[in-house]
Amino acid sequence: QHLEKMAVAGISEMQRLVSGLHPPQLDDLGLRAALRWYANEVKTLYNLPISINGLETGPQLTAEERIVFFRIAQEAVTNIVRHACATQATMIHNNTEHYVSLAVEDNGQGFDVEAALRKDSKQANWGLLGMIERAGLVGGNCTINSQPGKGTKIEIYLPRETVK
Repeated sequence: QHLEKMAVAGISEMQRLVSGLHPPQLDDLGLRAALRWYANEVKTLYNLPISINGLETGPQLTAEERIVFFRIAQEAVTNIVRHACATQATMIHNNTEHYVSLAVEDNGQGFDVEAALRKDSKQANWGLLGMIERAGLVGGNCTINSQPGKGTKIEIYLPRETVK
């Protein structure tokens, strides 16, 4: 019975992890719905409330854009949970005719961005570097603003080509 309970718990955890890699909401309902689902998961698991705001007036994102934005949001929130000592976070997702953006901001302890992004440093944060690279894969950019004691804000911006 004990082994059976462990196996069931292991399978449930694996299903949760796999669902977190590419939640069905991302394809079925879009990025905003997937972000809401993820924010609820984080609140349940880590007691970190995440509010989600923004405008959604533009066309749907491509599958590649959706996954890039979702993965960057996941990495940002994972960093908040692991390192920030934050009590709240906010995601602002705007999808307009001219651009798509996502900002993830927390009220945590912040950090030295330069030191974290230095590849030759022992403090290099490959997750932050990965966010910057992911944004670039879809033609966007990622900026990281933080100072010790002042929280962190990570912004992803993707301009849309407008047809004239």
